[in-house]
Amino acid sequence: MTWAAFWTLIATLKGEATEASCLRLAEELSRRSVSDTVGFAERHAEALHRMDQEKFGTLPVADMTDRNGEPFPQSADGFLYARCAVVAAVALFTRTGSGSASVTRPL
Repeated sequence: MTWAAFWTLIATLKGEATEASCLRLAEELSRRSVSDTVGFAERHAEALHRMDQEKFGTLPVADMTDRNGEPFPQSADGFLYARCAVVAAVALFTRTGSGSASVTRPL
């Protein structure tokens, strides 16, 4: 699957991964070939992996502190969910013209 095709599918989320938007994406993928579905999964994994950097993963959760007032660290799951949210939002960000990223190239 090309990056352009991947981002077109991501655009069906309309910027957020709600139950309804994920259902739209799943329905669209169900109408495609196994090869397309595998290609989508591979592109999604690559997009997430490109953001899997220590400098991002070690950032504390914004506006949260523990009982001692120390920054609240991200969990591994929280960091994964944050990266998924970025992928879902990229198409909205670029579609509205509010950014300079391209939906035809990887992150």
